[in-house]
Amino acid sequence: MAELKELFKRTITGIPAAVKSEFSGSGTLITPYGTYTNVVRIKTTLNYNDTYSGGKIYTSQVSYNWYKSGIHHEVANVSYVNGSFNYAYYSDA
Repeated sequence: MAELKELFKRTITGIPAAVKSEFSGSGTLITPYGTYTNVVRIKTTLNYNDTYSGGKIYTSQVSYNWYKSGIHHEVANVSYVNGSFNYAYYSDA
């Protein structure tokens, strides 16, 4: 139990060191639930350091979001953390 308490005793800064969003493309997006024309893709890069009792961890997350005019949320998203696939989802509406 003491080891578990020590594990959760870390201090997380979690403050983004850099956030950058940029237009990275446009066109047609095909998903299992439909085809979306005239979508834009936005690339967001988030770099931050996580500090804990054992040291520091550098994290870089890159996300791609596809948007379509008239739909008030992204129609798809893909995320990578430190260069590895993290998650993906797409809208069913």
